[in-house]
Amino acid sequence: MSRAFRAAARFELAGTCQLACSLAICANVYSNCSWDHTLVPMVAYDTIGKERLDPAGIGDEYIVERVPTFEVANDLVTETPPHHVLVAIHGMRDDPSWASRIINDIGYFNEVIIIAPINYGRLNAIDFFLGRLDDSIDGFIISRISDIHRRNPDSPLSIMCHSNGTKSVARIIGKLEFPIQYVFLCGSICHTRDVSELTKVQRRPINDCGLRDPWPILAAMIRPKKFSATGVLGFHAYPVIDRQFGFSHAGALTKKHFDDWILPTIVEGKVRDTRRRSTGFLFHLTSYGRLVLLLVILAFLAAIVAKFWTPLRQLFNL
Repeated sequence: MSRAFRAAARFELAGTCQLACSLAICANVYSNCSWDHTLVPMVAYDTIGKERLDPAGIGDEYIVERVPTFEVANDLVTETPPHHVLVAIHGMRDDPSWASRIINDIGYFNEVIIIAPINYGRLNAIDFFLGRLDDSIDGFIISRISDIHRRNPDSPLSIMCHSNGTKSVARIIGKLEFPIQYVFLCGSICHTRDVSELTKVQRRPINDCGLRDPWPILAAMIRPKKFSATGVLGFHAYPVIDRQFGFSHAGALTKKHFDDWILPTIVEGKVRDTRRRSTGFLFHLTSYGRLVLLLVILAFLAAIVAKFWTPLRQLFNL
């Protein structure tokens, strides 16, 4: 009986606490309060509220202190608009699932920032290098960004793009009829000349380079007039901020990178920079790699001709 009584008591206590929380939420809703967000330096917490360390040694992490404020217009309570809308655009063979993971993990920042993914579908290698779908993809992205802006007219708008999404953003940024505050490039394949389009944003474009990323180099080797290895080597052109990291193509799409290097820029308006390293042979890899690729193709064709040369001579009586 004593066990049953204690279990019933615990159940009743839990139910009482849940009821109290529900009443508190209802009281907040009916008190005509919205929330103003003030950033204060505090210890970093994860999404379940446990204290954690800062393994990267970055420091200066922030959480949100919620201060109730009243906003009444025509006897109707108006909600405070979100501080920032971040449009996420994926690359050639990935999808916005990385943005969805970030949405699930941003936790206490979900009222400070809204992440809006755009999914234009995957591309095969032929469509990617020939650019057959560029116009349709660009039109689709413009329509989606315009709709996102229409739904959040009072919120600043920024873009985080990856791989092929960086090239699309470079093409459409000048066609948008509303301002873009930040552009975050991840695994960029933009040509160095695209800087003239990227600089049409209100703030300095941020290019996160991965020194172990082979794909921008491969794209620049195959189509040097359209792509550059800016996702590895950087733009080295004002006002783009090139930040160097030791990761590969998708390294900037992790929760940790977002927390440490992108979220502080959006929330605080401060850009964290990295120490510059020499790219060494990577700087010449696109030129020499293009020559090597051409030699490999010629050797492959020569091997085919050598294999079928005798049957062809007999066939045509040469």
